[in-house]
Amino acid sequence: MLSPGGRCRTFAADADGYGRGEGCAVVILEPLAAARLAGRRVLAVLEAVGMNQDGRSNGIAAPNGFAQSALIRRTLAEAGRAPADVTCLEAHGTGTRLGDSIEITAAVEALNHGGGTCVVGSAKANIGHLEAASGLAGFLKVVLQIRHGFLAPHPLDGPLNPLLPIARTRLIVSMAEQAWPRPRIAGVSSFGFGGTNVHAVVSDAGTEHAVTPLRPGLPILPMSAPTRDGLRAVLARWDARLQSASDQEMPELRYAAGCGREHFAVRLAATGRTANECRRSLSRGLSAPKPGKAAVPKIAFLFSGQGGLTPGIGRELAEHCEAYRAAWADCAATAQRLFGVDLAVLRDDPNLAENPHASHIVQFAAGWSIAAMWTAFGIHPQAVLGHSLGEYAAVAFAGGLSLEQALTLVEARGRAMAACPAGRMFACRGQEAELRELLTNRGDISAVNGPNDFVAACAEATADDLQRDVMNAGFEVVPLTVPRAYHTAAVEAGLPMLHAAARGLTAQPLRLPFQSTLTGTRLNTSPDADYWVNQMRRPVLFHAALLRLIADGFNTFLEVGPPSGLASLGTRSFPDATFLPTLQRGRPEADAAAAAVARLYEAGH
Repeated sequence: MLSPGGRCRTFAADADGYGRGEGCAVVILEPLAAARLAGRRVLAVLEAVGMNQDGRSNGIAAPNGFAQSALIRRTLAEAGRAPADVTCLEAHGTGTRLGDSIEITAAVEALNHGGGTCVVGSAKANIGHLEAASGLAGFLKVVLQIRHGFLAPHPLDGPLNPLLPIARTRLIVSMAEQAWPRPRIAGVSSFGFGGTNVHAVVSDAGTEHAVTPLRPGLPILPMSAPTRDGLRAVLARWDARLQSASDQEMPELRYAAGCGREHFAVRLAATGRTANECRRSLSRGLSAPKPGKAAVPKIAFLFSGQGGLTPGIGRELAEHCEAYRAAWADCAATAQRLFGVDLAVLRDDPNLAENPHASHIVQFAAGWSIAAMWTAFGIHPQAVLGHSLGEYAAVAFAGGLSLEQALTLVEARGRAMAACPAGRMFACRGQEAELRELLTNRGDISAVNGPNDFVAACAEATADDLQRDVMNAGFEVVPLTVPRAYHTAAVEAGLPMLHAAARGLTAQPLRLPFQSTLTGTRLNTSPDADYWVNQMRRPVLFHAALLRLIADGFNTFLEVGPPSGLASLGTRSFPDATFLPTLQRGRPEADAAAAAVARLYEAGH
């Protein structure tokens, strides 16, 4: 049985046994309909698999040709295929004169019907007999031939076994590469030593759906190695690959780099939508003397409040990220059921920022969906914090509110704010005591975002004069696009409406610590109705809450939601910590998110 020469000379006149090979194979199977629905890249379709047993034969090393031909016929019938449909046969091909001739005789009996040719080969002649994995090796050979559209030559450096009865039949053994036109239908045979026979019918049917490009994903190309020198070598190989890559290939290359590679400790991530953009990003790593080494950070999510909301928020993220799209769809379905509103219509309204009711719902949905996206990326925070309206998404993410409860409260808060008088808010930077003096009887501090960073709020009628006076006093002033004076006495008319919606909430244990920006302290149970009422009226203590997280060892903060400037504020107050915005003003959403993913990947996530 074992070849004295150590080779499988399948179909050769001097075949003298099999040579052992080594290898393993993994095949991922999924129902074709499910694979299409999920947008998978379908490489081949397994149409039918049959199995039988030799029963009585001339000996343990002699197969039963009648059993083999019966199996091929039965499997073809199960697949709904005629013998003439099969244009490739991947034979078991152990490499003995007797065994090969019995197998091909059975194949001729089953497949020599109709026109055309059927090219016969066996992977054992290339890589030896993998024994337990030999059947899958032949299967993968067929899949690769289907994918590339050609039939590999059979390695034979001498005369063909004269016992093979293929003369004047449609079966041929080809020693030259051949193009394989569609439809590509193959049979794959694998026989066990104990007499078990297996035959499979494999085709390209359905693989036309695989030519649909992968969803673009975020434009990030992650690379890693165990050492810095190793990473430099990886970067050089990627640089060479990108020189010849087309932009249409980039989704597949990014997918392969992210999902088809092990990720080591020394890392670098290139960003860019095109091959050239990725190469430019990559050049910083090629020239850098010390690519970063991953050290997993202690991370907190910062759910942003209002001020950064723009019409169409999240539309591009939905195109690139399945998790964002699914979470947004959940919010949209819940909002439609509870309030009868179309979330997409609210999001795309050009006057979104001026509508408290609509902007509240959209703001929550965007923050909730971005958090789901980060979770899908494997980013799991150890604590959450929310700024103003962002606290609702933070508590819901921490498990203190269901999606329905959170949206109900947010919608009620939006209606409450719509019922309040118009007002204005502006961020200002300067001394707190001086600012409070300027605001006397004219406005309030509605947020303390840093030692010298504040948000002032006032009535619409006094806004222009107050803002001018604050600027003339030397403060840096940035107007915010919000239509009410949140977190001041101006919202008191709406407090009963919010309290009515929150009445009946019961304390729930949180699965993540929630750092309150109402009190600056940490909560381990969900807030009650009184909390939400006070949270709407009192100033946001963002700096105090952030200071507590810094003291507890948190060193990486991810701004989750529309770009309200929390990352910039945090960086200004705590320059030694890392603050990353998911989205950035004036930058495409996918590019901004990719930049944050790249930083986190290089930091060890």
